[in-house]
Amino acid sequence: MSKIALTFSRWFVGVLFIFSGLIKANDPLGFGYKLQEYFEVFHLTFLSNWATGIAIILCVLEIVLGALLLFGFWRNQVTKGLLALIIFFTFLTFVSAAFKVVTSCGCFRRCHSSYTLAIIYKRFNPIGDDCLFVHSPN
Repeated sequence: MSKIALTFSRWFVGVLFIFSGLIKANDPLGFGYKLQEYFEVFHLTFLSNWATGIAIILCVLEIVLGALLLFGFWRNQVTKGLLALIIFFTFLTFVSAAFKVVTSCGCFRRCHSSYTLAIIYKRFNPIGDDCLFVHSPN
């Protein structure tokens, strides 16, 4: 039973990361603009010229790590890489929610800023509460 749960988890997380990476790869310029906003907030403006390149690298990294997890290559290293991505994006979303510095994460074009905490919740519960992101009050 443990092996079945592990295999399911591996496939689920792999597909989730591939899907997430493809969604971000659909608009790398928009993702780059959001990264520029975060760079300004954290006083890392020297990275602003590289925002689109960093956005593309993050998208590719997410897709590749998801695929490697699906195929079972380098499990230990891939797991650490995926954990690093989860921590990175959760931290950015938390900063947005707690300090209201970047009012939209850019994940969903019409997502209302009050849903930022719901996005954090969704990171830890990817199956539930999809209805929060389907419609915005605008």
